[in-house]
Amino acid sequence: MTASEVIKLGQDIEKIDLGMFSQLSLNIVLIILGFLVAGIALGYWAHVDPFSEFFRAFGSLSLIGIGVALILCWCFLFPNQKAEELYQEEIEQWRVNYVIPYIESLPLDQREIVYIKIDTEIHSDVKGQSSWFYGYTRTSEVHRTPLTISYKSNGIVTETNWYETYMELTDQEKPYIEFNYLDQSLGHGVTAGKYNSKIYLPESYEFTDIK
Repeated sequence: MTASEVIKLGQDIEKIDLGMFSQLSLNIVLIILGFLVAGIALGYWAHVDPFSEFFRAFGSLSLIGIGVALILCWCFLFPNQKAEELYQEEIEQWRVNYVIPYIESLPLDQREIVYIKIDTEIHSDVKGQSSWFYGYTRTSEVHRTPLTISYKSNGIVTETNWYETYMELTDQEKPYIEFNYLDQSLGHGVTAGKYNSKIYLPESYEFTDIK
């Protein structure tokens, strides 16, 4: 499957258009606010003239109107909420069935690391989580390490993130970062960039400010 095909499948996902129902929901909320304001004014004037037939009748109608408006608001807002849930479910299925396999099928790129240190200022713990923001397509049991690294690319690239780190190399091998690179955005929050980054270090490696 190509990137264009994945993008097209994502574009085919559309939120259910409820048409006037969405606008009616907003109108109903405004009506409720209007009744509440009228009710406050009524309370004041009823206190001034508690025997006014007009205010008593208006008060009864206001209470009935608020009740009806709340019921209608629920009836119209519920379909909106359900439509949003279905929309998000379709996006998640698109990611699982098409995006993840496509990204993981991309060639692995390896870059030599020339600088690495633990960055203790990163406070967010993403261990064991799958997060598009952090650039991983699947849940991992590997403890991710907060690192600032510099690696060879077109020049030197420096980044700070949580990385899966593997100490598997011999002392003669140089540290490197390995990742799938997505060169274009696929839509629905899946942006271009590196995914599934893994850092490989020698078994005897000790973290220092500069290595």
